[in-house]
Amino acid sequence: MVSRVRYLLAVVVTANLVSPVVATESEVLGGDSGHSDVVDEEFYDDEFMFDEEPSSMSESESRGATNNSALNMWYLFRDPAQITLKHQLAYGLKHERPLVANRASIRLQWEKGFGGGLFFRADAKSSFDGVYEQSKYQDNETVKQAKQEYQQQNEVREFFLQGSRADYSISVGQQVIVWGKADGAVVTDIISPRNVTESVFTTVEDSRLGQTMIIAHYYEELFNASKSQQQWSFILNPDVRVNQYAMPGHPYYVSPAGIENAIIEQDDPEFSIEHGELGLRWTYTEGKFDIAIMAADVVEDDPVFEWIGITPSFQPVISTFYGRYQMLGGGVNIGVGNFVIKSELAYKNNRHLNTGDMLDITQRSIWDAAAGFDYDASGVFDASVELSHQHVMNWNDSFAGVERNSSTLYGAVGRYYNNDTVRLQYTASLQLQNMQSLHRLETSWDVDDQLAVSIQWDHFSTRSSAPTTSFLTQLEALDRILLQLTYDF
Repeated sequence: MVSRVRYLLAVVVTANLVSPVVATESEVLGGDSGHSDVVDEEFYDDEFMFDEEPSSMSESESRGATNNSALNMWYLFRDPAQITLKHQLAYGLKHERPLVANRASIRLQWEKGFGGGLFFRADAKSSFDGVYEQSKYQDNETVKQAKQEYQQQNEVREFFLQGSRADYSISVGQQVIVWGKADGAVVTDIISPRNVTESVFTTVEDSRLGQTMIIAHYYEELFNASKSQQQWSFILNPDVRVNQYAMPGHPYYVSPAGIENAIIEQDDPEFSIEHGELGLRWTYTEGKFDIAIMAADVVEDDPVFEWIGITPSFQPVISTFYGRYQMLGGGVNIGVGNFVIKSELAYKNNRHLNTGDMLDITQRSIWDAAAGFDYDASGVFDASVELSHQHVMNWNDSFAGVERNSSTLYGAVGRYYNNDTVRLQYTASLQLQNMQSLHRLETSWDVDDQLAVSIQWDHFSTRSSAPTTSFLTQLEALDRILLQLTYDF
């Protein structure tokens, strides 16, 4: 990945973009994209002139100059950096292995404007999960492989350079892109895949995976009484990644396609400019109103499965397949008082689906939609409600694990206490066709400006009449409670 990034960063560096930097993409419909506003800061270097003759500086002066230089380099690095230490301890309330997470992690976020239209951002994380030190992870080869995969993990989410000139900007490198803002479904947010190894227990923001992309923006302010503006964004993604799911031996592993003990031959997409993903987005903003229209040709983040055969020991063998599809979609946000009314709609062509006939693959068009609102009462109390729906065109009952219509009602309420240092929040998601639900209660306490403590409880309510392949049915035994400590500096 590093060699790819170095090669692509040369595109920006050699472009000689010399105007003041333009802020990174404002995700009008997608909320926080993980990029902070860019600050145009001058970057100064101390210049050292080396003469042919030895320096007359004394040894103590030389040592002091060296120490000052090292100190200056530390301040250059530390000033725009944020380091987060986190520890998570999670117990599965119904799990056969009660301790499901004992994870310590460190995350570095660093961004810097260098003047001359250049801006750099990096976001990397390393973690160690002590849960795999338990003796049960030495039992057999399957759990040993899970330990090797998940005990120590490193991930670079972002590592990119942006250059700007006048109304244009281009960014190259490992990036995360957010399209859309639906909470209960993926409608238009299809560019950045997610790490769902721990299913619904990882926040959407933390789960997004970076990809090595080239993104170009054009900004235009429409100088009228309303001070409106529009933005065009073009994305080329040769580094196609897909959603990451738990492998056998992980506490949250779920058998694919409902087939137990299957051997899965993983066939992930490869780095390719010719077969890369393409995306185009137009946004228009005026006051508290914004609208976005998006078109994309992408690889599916979730696989369908192909039947390979059966081993001599009667173990099924299946292979993953990631097809391409096309999306045309849009979204609207309208601010009214303390409310933000939001909606999204997307048409997806050539989505690949499995049928029940020995995992055959077919293609269908799908409509996805979501509508709801966010409410904020002066930062003290907030609430969100959203209804999302998916409709599969020309559906029939041979499709494996896919319903003709699937609707989800999502809701969340939260409130701050004790001078905004304590927060209590309840979140629920209800699948309307099967009347199955997820309930989450969480509380957090900001001890000071750096240390925070939070507790989270998750419960799944399922029905025996629901299909065994439905999402919430597969999670019914995963109730858990989580204790988390976070320290920022």
